[in-house]
Amino acid sequence: IGPYLQKGWEKLNDHPLVGETRMVGLIGAFELVKSKDPVERFEEKQVVGTICRDFLVNNGLVMRAVGDTIVCAPPFTLSHEEADELLEKTWKCLDLTQQAIS
Repeated sequence: IGPYLQKGWEKLNDHPLVGETRMVGLIGAFELVKSKDPVERFEEKQVVGTICRDFLVNNGLVMRAVGDTIVCAPPFTLSHEEADELLEKTWKCLDLTQQAIS
């Protein structure tokens, strides 16, 4: 399941708020950025990360905000269907975050 989730996780790089994704095994993270080109971080650290984390939790995902980095560590028993659901909900929450800060 690790390589499968990693491939999907990398696609989060296509979201306008995501500056970088990374994943080793099933532990992943993504950086929230104000702008990708040039890379510009948000002025107040933790604000956007906290907003995104709240959307994630309210949509049934448990992820942690460390500043403007979102950290994910799903269970080792994750199925392909659950990985797909995790990725779909994460994208949805990124969209909600973008709307909230616009």
